Amino acid sequence: MPHRLWAPLAGMAMLAGAGVGGATPVAARTTLPETALPETASVSVTVDQDTYLSEANPDTPHAAYTWLAACPRTCDATAGSERQSLVRFTVVGVPAGATGVTMRLRLRAARTTDSSISVSKVAATWADGVTWKNRPSLGTALDTAKGLTDGRDVELDVSDAFTGNGTYSFGIKATAGAQAVFDSAEAADGMPPRLIATYTAQRVAGPFRRTVRDIR
Repeated sequence: MPHRLWAPLAGMAMLAGAGVGGATPVAARTTLPETALPETASVSVTVDQDTYLSEANPDTPHAAYTWLAACPRTCDATAGSERQSLVRFTVVGVPAGATGVTMRLRLRAARTTDSSISVSKVAATWADGVTWKNRPSLGTALDTAKGLTDGRDVELDVSDAFTGNGTYSFGIKATAGAQAVFDSAEAADGMPPRLIATYTAQRVAGPFRRTVRDIR
């Protein structure tokens, strides 16, 4: 009889000790759902083709020149000598569903001038051999800038032209001031034209696992 009374009591004492001082921590895992987080990124591409066009030399292509130019109809005090530039890019890497997309054209000025310039989208295709005589027409101006500093970038907002990954062509012309000159892709020590597309995409974060130590 005493033996039957003490055996359960001893078992209860062991359980009490395990629950207080000798407890074994057990890892309980909780999995949280995936979360979509907004993430801003950008894609920068260098010009595929660039050239300038000269009214004074309407049959001459200038794709091999190391500079681009833009000058009003009266250029360097000479009437009927307007100059325009053409640049073309291929944009890749902007994900489907991206929002808040902006696109900016960067040109490196090759001299300091008081030039006023504008940039327009060009819908028609053109090749390196394009001249003033067979130049494509320019669309409505997307942005303007005034004043250039040698060795510094001028940035023009062309976001309204964005329709997704693909080919984009722009024309640069001058509306006032001295002739604007920029580095072309052929300038060995220069900075070629660039197009930067910035966007916001949804980045998936998780699933996360949270480990909780518990006493069991």
